[in-house]
Amino acid sequence: MRSRRFTSFCVLLACTLILSACALSTQLPNQYYEDLNNGVEHTTAAFTFEPATPAPQEETAPIAGTAPTGPAVIPATEAAETIVLPSEPATEHPTVPAAEPEQPAVETFPVQPADTVMIDPSGWSKDEIVSAYVNAVNKTKAVMDTYTAHHTEAFVADITHITGGDVVKGIANSLLSGVVKPSDEDLSFAGGRTVTGEGANIDVLLPKNKSCTLSSAGVTSASAVSNGDGSYNVTLTLLPESVDMTTVPVHNASAIGYLDVSSIDISFMTVTSCDITYGGSTITARINKDGLVSQATYVLNLTVNGAAKAGFISGEATFDGYEQEDWLLPW
Repeated sequence: MRSRRFTSFCVLLACTLILSACALSTQLPNQYYEDLNNGVEHTTAAFTFEPATPAPQEETAPIAGTAPTGPAVIPATEAAETIVLPSEPATEHPTVPAAEPEQPAVETFPVQPADTVMIDPSGWSKDEIVSAYVNAVNKTKAVMDTYTAHHTEAFVADITHITGGDVVKGIANSLLSGVVKPSDEDLSFAGGRTVTGEGANIDVLLPKNKSCTLSSAGVTSASAVSNGDGSYNVTLTLLPESVDMTTVPVHNASAIGYLDVSSIDISFMTVTSCDITYGGSTITARINKDGLVSQATYVLNLTVNGAAKAGFISGEATFDGYEQEDWLLPW
């Protein structure tokens, strides 16, 4: 998911946050704890924020058609043509322009453009929905045109347990706000690539920098609903996965991403364990009549238990949270 800040978070979670908090808990003077008990605050409140919501995509109004019921109408462009009226023998009538009769009021109703293919996914199986979604993601990733996409990303976490108790928990939650901040930016794509505000070179949508290979075996539920204009919405819930720090969650990695702890190298401390549960991550996407993803929201649900040590100091922590990423594309 998040290229730099998200990786930084796992460092803080399993290592820096834990050990810094533990170190702080051994150095704080007694007056600090007395002040906390008396309601005197020395730290900020626990970090929470609402994920940014992308601007809603404008939908094109359907084209209205009519079903004429009145007499035939000769368009103005044909006014120069003549109509020879029936005549009696030996009597010629001069040609006259046809008068355009008044068009009676008729009921209007929406119709689809001739090139719109109506898709009704209501009867699709889970396999068909997943296959349609995967094909749409990879087709969108293959677009080489120049375009601008709106992208938001946010991470919400709550440390539910940490060595040192509630005081250390408050410190750790406050530290989170300085590391994992939301992002909201317009990204210019060319040749299928862009560079984010963090300097990461990425392609569009998730998973980052690779094709989507999600299979129906990794999906617990799938639904697809037509929007009536040739597009349809897909909602997928992924199979929950529990892994340790050296194991890749196959289904989440194939469709969204995962928290990678294995490549972290911190010389002054050792990560002794990091168990991660991906609790039913979700994908919602709008696929247009051309088979391209025009809007997508990814929610990666996480519960992490981490432990680390540095010298004689050791600590552990547990947090619940989620990473949300939204994409809005111009088609």
